[in-house]
Amino acid sequence: MQVQAVTKNFRMSAQKMREVVRQVQGLPAEEALAVLQHVPRKSARVVAKTLRSAIANAQPEGLKSEVGSDSTGAVGSEGAGAGDRACRAENGRRSDPAML
Repeated sequence: MQVQAVTKNFRMSAQKMREVVRQVQGLPAEEALAVLQHVPRKSARVVAKTLRSAIANAQPEGLKSEVGSDSTGAVGSEGAGAGDRACRAENGRRSDPAML
Protein backbone atom coordinates (compact mmCIF):
# COMPACT_ATOMS: atom_id res chain seq x y z
CA MET A 1 0.00 0.00 0.00
CA GLN A 2 1.24 3.45 -0.88
CA VAL A 3 1.22 6.29 1.64
CA GLN A 4 1.20 9.85 0.40
CA ALA A 5 1.05 13.45 1.55
CA VAL A 6 0.31 16.51 -0.60
CA THR A 7 1.15 20.16 -0.01
CA LYS A 8 -1.22 22.51 -1.78
CA ASN A 9 -1.29 26.23 -2.49
CA PHE A 10 2.39 26.83 -1.80
CA ARG A 11 3.66 29.83 -3.72
CA MET A 12 6.80 28.55 -5.38
CA SER A 13 7.49 27.38 -8.88
CA ALA A 14 7.30 23.67 -9.60
CA GLN A 15 10.78 23.78 -11.14
CA LYS A 16 12.34 24.96 -7.88
CA MET A 17 10.48 22.28 -5.95
CA ARG A 18 11.46 19.53 -8.42
CA GLU A 19 15.16 20.35 -8.00
CA VAL A 20 14.94 19.40 -4.34
CA VAL A 21 12.57 16.47 -4.80
CA ARG A 22 14.90 14.83 -7.32
CA GLN A 23 17.74 14.91 -4.79
CA VAL A 24 15.84 12.64 -2.40
CA GLN A 25 13.90 10.38 -4.77
CA GLY A 26 14.59 6.73 -4.10
CA LEU A 27 16.17 7.33 -0.68
CA PRO A 28 14.72 5.79 2.47
CA ALA A 29 12.46 8.25 4.27
CA GLU A 30 14.72 8.84 7.29
CA GLU A 31 17.78 9.31 5.08
CA ALA A 32 15.84 11.74 2.86
CA LEU A 33 14.96 13.83 5.92
CA ALA A 34 18.63 13.92 6.90
CA VAL A 35 19.61 15.09 3.41
CA LEU A 36 16.88 17.75 3.35
CA GLN A 37 18.14 19.24 6.62
CA HIS A 38 21.39 20.20 4.88
CA VAL A 39 19.92 21.65 1.68
CA PRO A 40 19.93 25.46 1.96
CA ARG A 41 16.72 26.13 0.02
CA LYS A 42 13.25 27.19 1.08
CA SER A 43 11.74 24.39 -0.96
CA ALA A 44 13.75 21.82 1.04
CA ARG A 45 11.92 22.86 4.22
CA VAL A 46 8.56 22.38 2.50
CA VAL A 47 9.54 18.99 1.06
CA ALA A 48 10.78 17.88 4.50
CA LYS A 49 7.51 18.97 6.10
CA THR A 50 5.52 17.04 3.51
CA LEU A 51 7.72 13.97 3.98
CA ARG A 52 7.21 14.12 7.76
CA SER A 53 3.47 14.26 7.09
CA ALA A 54 3.68 11.14 4.91
CA ILE A 55 5.58 9.33 7.67
CA ALA A 56 2.93 10.37 10.18
CA ASN A 57 0.19 9.17 7.83
CA ALA A 58 1.86 5.76 7.69
CA GLN A 59 2.28 5.30 11.45
CA PRO A 60 -1.37 4.86 12.52
CA GLU A 61 -1.83 2.10 9.96
CA GLY A 62 1.39 0.34 10.91
CA LEU A 63 2.89 1.08 7.49
CA LYS A 64 5.96 3.05 8.51
CA SER A 65 8.16 0.96 6.24
CA GLU A 66 5.96 1.71 3.22
CA VAL A 67 6.42 5.48 2.90
CA GLY A 68 6.74 6.29 -0.78
CA SER A 69 5.99 4.22 -3.83
CA ASP A 70 7.51 0.88 -2.88
CA SER A 71 7.75 -1.29 0.23
CA THR A 72 11.40 -0.44 0.94
CA GLY A 73 10.47 2.89 2.49
CA ALA A 74 11.88 4.87 -0.40
CA VAL A 75 10.63 8.31 -1.29
CA GLY A 76 8.26 8.04 -4.23
CA SER A 77 8.82 9.05 -7.78
CA GLU A 78 5.92 11.48 -7.90
CA GLY A 79 7.34 14.92 -7.35
CA ALA A 80 6.25 18.50 -7.57
CA GLY A 81 3.49 19.24 -10.01
CA ALA A 82 2.37 22.51 -11.47
CA GLY A 83 0.40 24.59 -9.01
CA ASP A 84 -1.94 27.51 -9.41
CA ARG A 85 -0.81 30.54 -11.37
CA ALA A 86 -0.30 33.78 -9.48
CA CYS A 87 -2.86 36.45 -10.21
CA ARG A 88 -1.18 39.83 -10.44
CA ALA A 89 -3.07 43.07 -9.99
CA GLU A 90 -2.62 45.54 -12.79
CA ASN A 91 -1.00 48.78 -11.69
CA GLY A 92 -2.41 51.83 -13.33
CA ARG A 93 -5.33 54.16 -13.38
CA ARG A 94 -8.06 51.55 -13.48
CA SER A 95 -6.85 49.80 -10.32
CA ASP A 96 -6.68 53.03 -8.27
CA PRO A 97 -9.97 53.49 -6.36
CA ALA A 98 -9.40 57.26 -6.04
CA MET A 99 -9.48 57.62 -9.83
CA LEU A 100 -12.96 56.10 -10.20
